[in-house]
Amino acid sequence: AVGPAVLDGSKSRITMVVPGTKDRIDNLMKQLEKLVCVVNVTNLSNESFVDRELMLVKVFCESSMRGELLDVLSIFRAKVCDISQDTMTIEVTGNQEKISALQD
Repeated sequence: AVGPAVLDGSKSRITMVVPGTKDRIDNLMKQLEKLVCVVNVTNLSNESFVDRELMLVKVFCESSMRGELLDVLSIFRAKVCDISQDTMTIEVTGNQEKISALQD
């Protein structure tokens, strides 16, 4: 995810989740530090964090079925981002199990 790191917009912060061994992560950090545009690289592996997934999905949905779909979405606390004549774009956030349950 990329977000602003300073108010004037001169720098951005990028957060990456990288699976791998300690050696591979150390190697990746060294490679990132070589890039001219990189100011700082920090390994947050040992810090506490909140792990959440985001899923955006566009589903075909006739207007007559929207109520039923909204009932299912409310169980998962999903949000409708966009509605067109025959589709709905849905946003779901949560842990991997929640995302997988909605996909099923």
